[in-house]
Amino acid sequence: MIIIVESGATKTDWCAVLKDGTTVPVKTEGMNLAVMDKDSIMAIIRQAAEELKEGGATEKVTALHYYAAGLITVPGEDVPEVAKDLHEALSSLYPGAQMEYASDLLAAARAVCGHGDGIAAILGTGSNSCLFKDGKIVKNVRSAGFILGDEGGGACLGKLFMADFLKGLVQRSTLAVGDGFCNF
Repeated sequence: MIIIVESGATKTDWCAVLKDGTTVPVKTEGMNLAVMDKDSIMAIIRQAAEELKEGGATEKVTALHYYAAGLITVPGEDVPEVAKDLHEALSSLYPGAQMEYASDLLAAARAVCGHGDGIAAILGTGSNSCLFKDGKIVKNVRSAGFILGDEGGGACLGKLFMADFLKGLVQRSTLAVGDGFCNF
C-alpha cells in the first residue's frame, strides 16, 4: 500500500492506495511543519493512521509521499530539516516504508503531467508554477509565498474586485447568492 499526503496549514489530505487500486481518502487538520511542535504533529498522524485503518487501509505501507507548501528539498538530503519531527513520527508508524518529502508544486506537476512533460500551476494563497520535464521540476519562479504570491487567492481577488468597485468600474447588477440576492 502507498500513502500520498498533501498538507497545508489548514487541512491535510491523506490517500491510501491499496494493491488492488482502490483508494481510502482521509482529511485531517493542517500541519505547518515550521511552527507546530512534535506532539501536535504526532497527534494528527495518529488520527490519520486510525481513520485510514477504519476505512480499510490495513495493508503494509511500502511507500509514503508527503507533499507540503514550502517543503524545499536539498540535493543529497533525504529528509528536509523542517520535516525531521514528521519523519520520526511517520517512521515509527510505518517502519520500513520508503519515505519521500517534497513541495506541493511537485505534487501538482505529477498530478497534471504524470510521467510526461508540461507546465503545472497552483492558484491560491501562495500561487506557484513550474516547467516539468522528465519527472522533475526544471524551471520555477519562486512564488513569494502568502500575500505577495497570492495571485489566485481570495485576498488578492477580493482586493482587485473591491478596488474596481470603489473606482466605479463594476457595473450595477444583481447576483444570486445562496437563497437570497446581493445588490450592488
